[in-house]
Amino acid sequence: MPLEIPTKYDSLLKKKVSLKTSFTFMLIIVLIIWSFIYTGFNFGDLMIGIPQIGDLFKQMIPPDFEYLQQITTPMLDTIRMAIVSTVLGSIVSIPIALLCASNIVHQKWISIPSRFILNIVRTIPDLLLAAIFVAVFGIGQIPGILALFILTICIIGKLLYESLETIDPGPMEAMTAVGANKIKWIVFGVVPQAISSFMSYVLYAFEVNIRASAVLGLVGAGGIGLFYDQTLGLFQYPKTATIILFTLVIVVVIDYISTKSEGTSRMTQEIAKYNVHTKAHKRKLIKRWLIAIVVLAIIIWAFAGVPSLELKSKSLEILKSIFSGLFHPDISYIYIPDGEDLLRGLLETFAIAVVGTFIAAIICIPLAFLGANNMVKLRPVSGVSKFILSVIRVFPEIVMALIFIKAVGPGSFSGVLALGIHSVGMLGKLLAEDIEGLDFSAVESLKASGAK
Repeated sequence: MPLEIPTKYDSLLKKKVSLKTSFTFMLIIVLIIWSFIYTGFNFGDLMIGIPQIGDLFKQMIPPDFEYLQQITTPMLDTIRMAIVSTVLGSIVSIPIALLCASNIVHQKWISIPSRFILNIVRTIPDLLLAAIFVAVFGIGQIPGILALFILTICIIGKLLYESLETIDPGPMEAMTAVGANKIKWIVFGVVPQAISSFMSYVLYAFEVNIRASAVLGLVGAGGIGLFYDQTLGLFQYPKTATIILFTLVIVVVIDYISTKSEGTSRMTQEIAKYNVHTKAHKRKLIKRWLIAIVVLAIIIWAFAGVPSLELKSKSLEILKSIFSGLFHPDISYIYIPDGEDLLRGLLETFAIAVVGTFIAAIICIPLAFLGANNMVKLRPVSGVSKFILSVIRVFPEIVMALIFIKAVGPGSFSGVLALGIHSVGMLGKLLAEDIEGLDFSAVESLKASGAK
């Protein structure tokens, strides 16, 4: 006989949950308001500064297409770095995500430390990682690849383990009941449910790495970043626009591949489910295999062009010095009564992150819904929305910051605007893909029954 909770205690439990939810909601509201005040957010200043933004874009037009001859090779290096780091990072991220997922690894002494280590590594900026690797291995592609490799593990590892924790436990429970071992449990119960999300995360990480590698060149980690620095430093904005357009083409192609791969994945699942083998479906499967062969050829090209890993004569000494400094932090810098210190910097950074994320979350929602193919019947509308999100994402953070510094001057407010608008592209892309992956069978059933 099941244990029944008395009505009195049931109502108390619900009241406690309701109070906790209300308190959390109010705390978030207060935090957002405080962050807006702390960062000096002023919509009026933004309106006044919009003409300056317009002037900056005017200076970028028309792009200097002759500059393509100089940036083609470093841009190919950027693509190579992104491909190699994404492939290696995505492979390593799989076991890490499995270890972090509490519904896959039930031992908390494994999953909790795994998450903690992943979170610690995620706090290290990719630019700092690149600078460390440049100090150890010298200037070139290798430091950039290693920095992006770690960045990829952090991105896919976090997204994948969170996705794994939402999968249907039914197939795993059924296999456990018939005595399947852990490997079969994962291969036949977890992989089929997570493969579509994993491929989406891989493409997302590749796109992030394209943009990140463009910035890593600033510290000598290869790629197009050095040319960004040169063109911005010398106010050669038409050349900067050429680099941005080159990157935009790559991002749009990645978006197209991502959309097609997800559609093909869903189509293949339908074929397997209903055993449908029409000529149209067969042609699509052949197209899918051809795309896979092309992708494999590109990956082989990328790995073939990676320079060999060579340690400098003093690499080990430099690495030892770096770790010695990391494990012996300067505590006096945490708080300085009169001056800039770590606590003030962290507080300002936190406030910028809160306001920037809030702005991005508000703006990205309509763009994501308009960009989802299953929400908008007019394909041009979804195409334009996705293109807008791609254009926003393609601007490196350094360029976005420069745009808003031109508008409102240096300070927290420009950081909020740069982070907020830049995050719209990332959040909008992820949200649009999640919306496209929703199961609308319940909604269709309601419509079939006459519901409006």
